[in-house]
Amino acid sequence: MSSEVELLRQQLAAAEERLSASQQQLSISRQRSSKTDLPTFLDGLHKHLFLNLDIQTDETQSTRGDPSNARNKLRPRKLRAWESFPLEQEKIWRLLMESSLVKDKLFTSLHTLEEMGENVRRQLIGSELDLNHFLRQTVEDHVSRIVEELYKDTQLRQTFGLKGSIRFENHSNTLSPDDELQESFQSMNIRGRSERRRSPRIAARENRSSSVQESGPKTSRPPMKRPRADQYCVYNIPSESSESVHRVAAYIKEYKSPHKVSLGHIYEGLGDIDVDDLVIRKDDEAPKIRFQRALLALLSQPYDYMLRAMRPVAVLSTGETDIYLRISDDDPSTLLYHLSVPKGDVGVDTGWDPNSSSPNRLHLTAVGQSLAFTLQALKLPSRSQAWSVNTINKLPIWEVIPAELLDEIPEHEVPSSEYRPAKFLDFTRSPIQLRRTRRKSTHSSCRISLPDGSSDEENDPDTPSRGPHSHSSIERKQMSTNASSPTHSKAGSFSEDNHRRYCTLKCLRGLVHGGELDMACPNVRDHGKTHHVITGHSFLRKLRQQLTETINADCETLGIHGSRGALLKVTLSSHGYTMPAKCTVREFREQLRHEAFIYNRLTPIQGVYVPLHLGSIDLVHPYSYDGIAYLEHMMLLSPGGISFDAAIRDIGKAALIPKLMESLTAIHDEGIIQKDPAPRNWRYNPEIGQVVIFDFERAESVKLRSVLAVISANRKRKRSQNCEPKGKFVSSEFGQEVEKAVHELRYLGVRR
Repeated sequence: MSSEVELLRQQLAAAEERLSASQQQLSISRQRSSKTDLPTFLDGLHKHLFLNLDIQTDETQSTRGDPSNARNKLRPRKLRAWESFPLEQEKIWRLLMESSLVKDKLFTSLHTLEEMGENVRRQLIGSELDLNHFLRQTVEDHVSRIVEELYKDTQLRQTFGLKGSIRFENHSNTLSPDDELQESFQSMNIRGRSERRRSPRIAARENRSSSVQESGPKTSRPPMKRPRADQYCVYNIPSESSESVHRVAAYIKEYKSPHKVSLGHIYEGLGDIDVDDLVIRKDDEAPKIRFQRALLALLSQPYDYMLRAMRPVAVLSTGETDIYLRISDDDPSTLLYHLSVPKGDVGVDTGWDPNSSSPNRLHLTAVGQSLAFTLQALKLPSRSQAWSVNTINKLPIWEVIPAELLDEIPEHEVPSSEYRPAKFLDFTRSPIQLRRTRRKSTHSSCRISLPDGSSDEENDPDTPSRGPHSHSSIERKQMSTNASSPTHSKAGSFSEDNHRRYCTLKCLRGLVHGGELDMACPNVRDHGKTHHVITGHSFLRKLRQQLTETINADCETLGIHGSRGALLKVTLSSHGYTMPAKCTVREFREQLRHEAFIYNRLTPIQGVYVPLHLGSIDLVHPYSYDGIAYLEHMMLLSPGGISFDAAIRDIGKAALIPKLMESLTAIHDEGIIQKDPAPRNWRYNPEIGQVVIFDFERAESVKLRSVLAVISANRKRKRSQNCEPKGKFVSSEFGQEVEKAVHELRYLGVRR
């Protein structure tokens, strides 16, 4: 009997053990399929995605890019370690780990990350395009996702100046003539099996003494070439742009495929370097000098872009490494660097255990470093146009192509890519302790010291109770009146945001035609007492003089551009008149002049159905647009109004359709066909209750035919119900354009 009882006990214990194991397995399965908190998310990204990095070693399947605009870059004079980088990153992480994101389950499940990892594992990196795709999947998209969650926290939004999200954008074809874009694509090729590793140009120079050519500091603006296909600008993107809230460039990112630049190249070439000493080659120079020269040529590419984009920070990524860069505040000719090797710094395991407070290395993962760096960059103020021009004019241009310098290094001299522990041992070996206490996002304080203008006590632009925007004072710092060159010394190193709102349409109409002030204009106090004290002609003359005297000149980029133009906000400092300006590069100046000609044809309906055209200016001192291109021609317009997305929310599509038809028909009545009827070219102006249509660079004058004298009764309909103009001329193209526009409006938002 006892043996039977004992057997039953054993069976019961075994059943209980199986049940416990089953429950434990079920719990693990549920955990893996449920959303993750931030630390678990970072741990999963490192294990399941980033560690799958694999490099294409077959040269016949890897790219060999040699874009023409890789040469002739501005170079720094000194390269120095960014010694404060670890501490600055640590401060960011201390703040984040005190937030509710530590516990809130907001991110992708581990099960999904594992599945994503299976797809990543099949990819080999043999080009910058491959690298970009890999980093998008394993790092950048996830940093963007985390930033979107941080934005929802009021305190963090204020602290880091978050606008909504971030976006990685390439501008190799922005404001670029078609022939430049074609050359960029033609310069990329896949290596054939018979092609040598060394370039033909290197071989041609092998038997003659050589020096690294460069030109000295420039007294005039050096030409700007468009960013290459492997250069990106990271933007701080608002949920919805307005005249006071718009996207802003945060930092520069450049990709360099690891099959071109190995970890061994970087280890051997990176260090504190006086670059001037590397320019002239010597017969007896040590091999290490060649590595330093090649690496400096690579770093000069993002450095050049940083100066022109007026952003102080950047990152050069090979997948294996991230070289974080910063232009020194004290000396812009000095470039600071910090090397991050996520796989080596972290290892195969981050050390993260949700049930333990033991040290971990989450902050050293690729996503961890990139996130903290991004948050640093978002808070840094942009440098000014004057700072950019002044610095560029003092720096030498390096007339080398980095790929050629790399080709000159024999394969047997390239050292091993075996991981070398970082020198910053206190940072890498003493990881941040992740705090587990929840902080209430809207009440508790989490103030820390952040670099360069990072006070977190600014008004939150998305908080309803915020105070009104302060207007720019008309008693601004006086600039030099020397018209021969832009002001630099007094303009300051940092750009100042233009917080003024646009003048009202009624105000600008009064400026052009003369008359009383519009007391509803937000800038009316600077325009005069009862009437405009200057005319439209004197306004244009004064603004042209202002833009000639100073490079900053109350101009601000709005991060909005099309194929041929970019939008700026411009203020006449002396009188406060503020309006948008469409600007373009030298190559497209004639297109903008054509658009101005069309606006003049539309003079009878300006300020009603199309913007008011206040005149055009050829800039004496071209304006650098986010390091993409120099803007040289400016067309001044009245503000159009709110976006159609916002208008649909306010008054609905049904109310907008007849207004859109009315505006297009008014344009057609003047003998003009717009040629680009798309929502991006429409605004709704609540001030006058009209749809305003703009962007006439493709517009044409249409040869019209007279309407027959006898009009059928069934043709006597209101303009808003008819696709043909009510005037005495008619063209079939008009009706087609109206029909297309109405179709676009009806389906706006449906196809998103």
